[in-house]
Amino acid sequence: MNSALSDRSLPRAIVTYARNRIAYVSMRSLAKRGVKVTAADSVPLAMSYFSHYCSARFKYPAPFTEPRRFIQSVVKYAEGNSPCVLLPTHNEIFVLARHMDELEARVEIPIAPYESLVRVHLKDRLLDLAERSRVVTPATCLPESLREVHRLTADLKYPVMIKPRSGYGNHGVEYVSSRSELLPKFLKTIRSLRLLPNNYPIIQEFIPGKKVAVIMLMNRGRPRAKYSYTHLRTLQQVGGTATLRTGIVDPKAERSLERLLKHVHWHGLAQAEFVIEESTQEPFIIDVNPRFSGSIYQAICGGVDFPLLLYRMAVNGDIEPIKEGEIRCKTRWLWGDYCRLLREFMHGPSKLETLQEFFQFAEPDTFYDDLDRSDPMPFLVSPLPNLIQFLKIRTLDPPSPFLQYALD
Repeated sequence: MNSALSDRSLPRAIVTYARNRIAYVSMRSLAKRGVKVTAADSVPLAMSYFSHYCSARFKYPAPFTEPRRFIQSVVKYAEGNSPCVLLPTHNEIFVLARHMDELEARVEIPIAPYESLVRVHLKDRLLDLAERSRVVTPATCLPESLREVHRLTADLKYPVMIKPRSGYGNHGVEYVSSRSELLPKFLKTIRSLRLLPNNYPIIQEFIPGKKVAVIMLMNRGRPRAKYSYTHLRTLQQVGGTATLRTGIVDPKAERSLERLLKHVHWHGLAQAEFVIEESTQEPFIIDVNPRFSGSIYQAICGGVDFPLLLYRMAVNGDIEPIKEGEIRCKTRWLWGDYCRLLREFMHGPSKLETLQEFFQFAEPDTFYDDLDRSDPMPFLVSPLPNLIQFLKIRTLDPPSPFLQYALD
């Protein structure tokens, strides 16, 4: 932080989507450096509200169902707490970016323009961007009708993946091992997500290999920090959110993401997932997440404190580029591992192995996203929004309103 800034003059940070561990670890990191942090969300039982690192709470209208009221609420709060830095940690970033003209005069918000967010997020747009940036992608089909999907069944080399063009996590993703599965699973995805023909999922070649993720901070197209990690366990058997990770160095994947982000003059944080193809060790880009990563705590524990670096960049205009972080530590999302345990016991073949993995609490150099012994309440509150949701609609994992949000 600029030495001219005293603790009293540090702008307040507003961290959105406070129900999630991403916001929680970001808030905790900033608060430990003397920044006053407001935890903000549209639900009343957000885990970050209950942390002693939280200096204020702010409840806003639901971003995707009430976007106009959401923006008005954020503007009003920012005006009443100026100066402040707004750090969107989840998909609400799209709504905020769409209304930057209303926000930028009232709050520092270090994010890329809306058009850039959409260009890296939508998988059909990402394919075009990757080609222009000389970044390798799996072979991909973009069907626009069920008749076209039917024609493809005999031509594809299996296995393949069905993926929504817009999404996050594992929502709507299907692994297809044979031609007989393609059309039924394609129909399953479009029905579960209520997709129209102009937004049908993509069908993508399945690349066997190790998954590597890269987080990168850019200042208007100039790289400032990076951190890479690999998934050791995931919530779902095929892809999905990591519940256990460790640091790694993969220069090829890092260079690929840097080329792609430079092409769009990126500003702020982005994370990309790659599969390192087994025989060639070539990184194939699979996805780009134009916001805070779900595994951001891995980088923080590895010494690359992206929330703090992003805050400093917003306040000071720039930061000095930093070197590689520590790769030996591991981070674990404990509630995610618990959900993985429940799913395996209900549907999976590896019940005993999953049970043994879950109870490995004594592993050295392992840190927890959601469990801080000096701050236990957020961990205890964390599952309550999902539990309330389950009691209402009998599912723990319904499609997010974001998946119905029109990005174009």
